[in-house]
Amino acid sequence: MSFHWIILDPHSGLGVPLERFPFFAGGGLTADLRLTMPNLPEVMAEFQPSGSHLLIQPRGVELAKADGTPHSGTMKLAPGSEHGILLHGQPLLIFSARDSARVEALLPIRWSASTEEEGSDPGPSFSTGELKKHFQQNPRGESDRRYRVVGARPRFNLDAWAAAEAQTSAASVTDPVESYTGIKGRCPQCWMSFRPGEVMAIACHEDLRGDPLLGPTAMRRFLPRSFDEQGFPVDEMGCTCRDLACPHCRHQLPLDLFRLPFHIVSLVGIQRSGKSYYLAILARILSQMLAREFQVRWEDLDPTGNIPLNDLRNRLFAAPDAEGAALEKTALGGVMYTEIHRSGRMVAMPRPFTYRATHPTGQQAAFVFYDNAGEHFMPGISVEESPGALHVTEASAILFLFDPLVSTEFRRHLKPGSDPQLELHDVPDIQDIVLDEMRVRFARARGHAARDDLALPVGVIVGKCDAWIQMVGGREVLQPVVAGGRLQRQALVHNSKLTRQVLQDYCPEITARLDALSSHALYFPVSSFGHTPLRTSRGVAPNPKLLQPWLAEAPVLWVLDQLTPGLIPAT
Repeated sequence: MSFHWIILDPHSGLGVPLERFPFFAGGGLTADLRLTMPNLPEVMAEFQPSGSHLLIQPRGVELAKADGTPHSGTMKLAPGSEHGILLHGQPLLIFSARDSARVEALLPIRWSASTEEEGSDPGPSFSTGELKKHFQQNPRGESDRRYRVVGARPRFNLDAWAAAEAQTSAASVTDPVESYTGIKGRCPQCWMSFRPGEVMAIACHEDLRGDPLLGPTAMRRFLPRSFDEQGFPVDEMGCTCRDLACPHCRHQLPLDLFRLPFHIVSLVGIQRSGKSYYLAILARILSQMLAREFQVRWEDLDPTGNIPLNDLRNRLFAAPDAEGAALEKTALGGVMYTEIHRSGRMVAMPRPFTYRATHPTGQQAAFVFYDNAGEHFMPGISVEESPGALHVTEASAILFLFDPLVSTEFRRHLKPGSDPQLELHDVPDIQDIVLDEMRVRFARARGHAARDDLALPVGVIVGKCDAWIQMVGGREVLQPVVAGGRLQRQALVHNSKLTRQVLQDYCPEITARLDALSSHALYFPVSSFGHTPLRTSRGVAPNPKLLQPWLAEAPVLWVLDQLTPGLIPAT
């Protein structure tokens, strides 16, 4: 598709074509162009076409020309020239173009001090990082100085940018609260960002029970002002407090998560594809396998937060029969979700399940798993109204659970009556739509075109393989993925090729989308139960006495190897 406008964020070097409207720019995960400067509003401006012109409508922030002249109301840009604007003091370049050559010619971004409106700029040029460092080191430097991206025409007044950098530099030196934890980042529960000085402490004294946001039974959250000799916060009754909370949703933060390198692993799939069963199975078998085969310790990093998943695991393996082992599907308000306060309203967000892996040498890493209801990736569900899938856009790896028994074409090649799940017809075959929607959301969140490769590991779990394993020649043609205390990478590739070929034969639209989504995808045949499930009053469920998961750990072992090389031995 051709396009007529390109917007470039000089701070990050991201150039994004305006291909669909309305187009939003801001600091939030849902913006089409996500600006990477800290503490920016979620949405700062809306872009709309008007014939061959481009209209820019600010959203609660100041819109100015590149030279700093404020502009009230909607700004109208004419085609055929380069434009520079300031949104909340942040510079943006906008081009009228039919290809990206103009933007690519400016990369990598270099800045120069500009004394003249036209002509070449004298003096040295600076990278964005060097310019920011200059602003931090010269908080009282010359004001109203113009800077130009080398090769572009607009001259920017970067006073607001310089002031923000100077303030950041000063805060890192003078803010006494930041020193007691050093924790900063994004809350794994509400997905809002916070700085160390914003983190709240959780009171310990019983008389301080009752929080205005969380209700009368919760311990009060407060901004620390007093500390003990070890630097821990002290509540107003004099008790030392060692638990901290997110300043936005006020849920307790798993402290060790922020002190370790950690990775988000998102499990995506349509309803009834088996995501909850799969996570519950992993909660049981992964720690056993890692300890037995690799001497790696896998443990709950947040035992309290992991309670819902551990309850599902215990129910699944300890149930007397299939009826007792049946799990409810992951609904938007189900047990795998929790209601939290976010941006002034209550929303359902998926619970994070956090784990720590420790190698005998001391190497450690943390992993956060999310189970998403398939409805989150339906095009009709607004990310703004239901932000529970935002973690996927920040994931280090994605596990896409493909349900072959829902696919119309796949079902035609399976023997009727071989699996009770073949008789269920109440789940629509929308797995291609889910992949398309996930791809679009990645593009919007990361500020690139939807056609770009995600360049991150995508494990394609083709589940319920008891019903279709003969399509690849039976279990005997697959190779063991662990042997001699090592992960066998070639075996993973071998099994992947056979599994992908089955999908290519019967669901080519799925493999085409997965190939476009990421060039770093591997396919896994998986049976979470190890046997054909039984009918129950709530659908189908496994017989707890026959549970023998088969190759269920393979996708996660591959992800661990990809994200943390050396954590598990591999060959």
